[in-house]
Amino acid sequence: MSSATSASGPVRAVLIGAGNRGREVYGAWAKRHPDRMRIVAVADPDAGRRAEAQAQHAIADSLAFADWRELVAAGEAGKFEAEACLVCTQDAMHVEPCLAALKAGWHVLLEKPMATKPQDCLALVNAAEAAGRQLRVCHVVRYTSFFQALKRA
Repeated sequence: MSSATSASGPVRAVLIGAGNRGREVYGAWAKRHPDRMRIVAVADPDAGRRAEAQAQHAIADSLAFADWRELVAAGEAGKFEAEACLVCTQDAMHVEPCLAALKAGWHVLLEKPMATKPQDCLALVNAAEAAGRQLRVCHVVRYTSFFQALKRA
């Protein structure tokens, strides 16, 4: 994204993975900063987490998916507009949704680790470059008290 907002207002983002990081961190941030980001669709296999994200962001049932593949397909079919995707799945499940999001034309905020294999990390970077999209990796653990204590030591 070249700016903090899309041409028409806040960045419209999709959320893949509505657990702790997705819903409770990034989703909560979006709620506190509606002028900067709005979650427009969600995918999570857990019906409870998915429903909580829906309620938190007023997401219609038609834009809440049990599988990230359905979310990407709906975006590609024009059922919603988004500029960005937050990939907050389990560590070993980052690569496929990230590649699909980049292919769909979305900038991606990816939870760490990027991938569990070096060749997958390269594939993600190559896909972002080929798509002309930003791929950002979050390293939020660096702010935890444990790592701050290590840094001080």
